[in-house]
Parts: sequence; structure tokens; C-alpha cells
Amino acid sequence: MGAAVRIAVEGVVGEADGAVVCLARVVKGPVEVGDGFDRAVLADGSEAPVELRIVAIRRSGVELRDLPPGVNRIELSGMDAEALRGVRELRGRTEGPVWVWPADQVPWQRAFNAMIEDRVVTRENGCPECGTGTLYLAFSIDGPESRWVERGEAMCGVGRHWQWCAQCSTAEYYCRAMVPEWARAHVVAEVTGWRDPREVVRLLGL
Repeated sequence: MGAAVRIAVEGVVGEADGAVVCLARVVKGPVEVGDGFDRAVLADGSEAPVELRIVAIRRSGVELRDLPPGVNRIELSGMDAEALRGVRELRGRTEGPVWVWPADQVPWQRAFNAMIEDRVVTRENGCPECGTGTLYLAFSIDGPESRWVERGEAMCGVGRHWQWCAQCSTAEYYCRAMVPEWARAHVVAEVTGWRDPREVVRLLGL
């Protein structure tokens, strides 16, 4: 049985690709894709049974830039937008993959920037969090490819970017990132929304 999780629903954006999109703050977590909720706390304080599952999470990006810290853009399956507008909080238990965010972004990003500069997608014993883990870097391209030069580096498209340590399960994800031309041979198939970085790394075939 997973750990208890709770999110406070702070707004409903609408619906997209069969899921309802909301803005939510994690009350008890962390929460990840695949986690389920079985109880909804309504606006009047009463509870109602539900069957909801997280299908995507955005923790950063343009759509969250002007929101208070800690607010996530979460997509849920199992409820429509109108019904979710009457919900104050969702409660459940973790079911999805488990990973953690970097405790210190500075050395973490320095390690991956060095990988990009060296044009490699793996680095043994390179993790600044645990000191021994192998780091993995993966990209996908959303939409058609395009070519341009950014600060002297050839690019082949815009897509998503995953960073992952296989030892301590530290990970980072960017929903919109430039994809360098040198990484084209390592680009994984286009995906929608958040994906478990472990699964993305497997797609690299390394």
C-alpha cells in the first residue's frame, strides 16, 4: 500500500485529451503520475467517493510562471471539469513511480550542462546527489523538426527533456526544451505529458 497523498484544488483550467486540467497544491505527498484518489472533499466539507488518477503533471513552464510557488498543473482522468469545480481537496494513496527532485539544483544542472557540452547522454558516477549513480539524459521532439542555430549550437527541434540518476532516483523534467542536433540519434518517440523517466531511459536503448 502506498503512502497517503492529498492535493488542494485551487482552480479548474478545462479539459484536454480526455482529462480534466486543474491547478493544485500538494498538501501531502509527493504525488506523481499514476497516483490515484478515492475521496473528494467538497466545498461544503463533506466527502464523496471518486476514482481519479493523475495522467500528467506540470511543475514548471510558461503556464505556471505567474502562479504562486508550489502550484502544479495536474491532469486527471475520471472526472469532468464541471464536477471538479465543486471539489476542494482530493485524497488517496500513491500508486505511480517513485522518484525525487534534486535537493540542490545548482550542482545538478551543472552536471547535466557538462553532459550537453560533452555531447553525451550517459555519465557513470556523475550524480551530484549520491556521488555514484549513472546519469541519463533524454529528449523528445514535439511536432515537426526544424533547424536553427542557438548560441553557436545547431538545434533540430523543440520538445521535452528528462534528467535521471539510476542510483538514487533523482530526476528532473522540462516540458519545453530545445533539442540539439547532436542528440538527434538519441531522441525518444514523441510523448504527451509527463512520463516516468525510467521508462524514457529504456526507450534510449542504452
